[in-house]
Amino acid sequence: MAGRFGLMEDLYEVIVFGSEPEFAPRQGVVAIYAQLTKEQADRLVERERAQGRSCRTEAMA
Repeated sequence: MAGRFGLMEDLYEVIVFGSEPEFAPRQGVVAIYAQLTKEQADRLVERERAQGRSCRTEAMA
């Protein structure tokens, strides 16, 4: 898919949990960030994990 400045980067969404997602996958969601580049998603995950939160990163369709 071509964007305004050439090829678009793959976009990601990051789901941030206040607790471990394995124990409560639909509870404890603190925030959902969408349409992030890989670099933005990686920085966000680093920041949230430093705060003691768990995250899940998924590629957007």
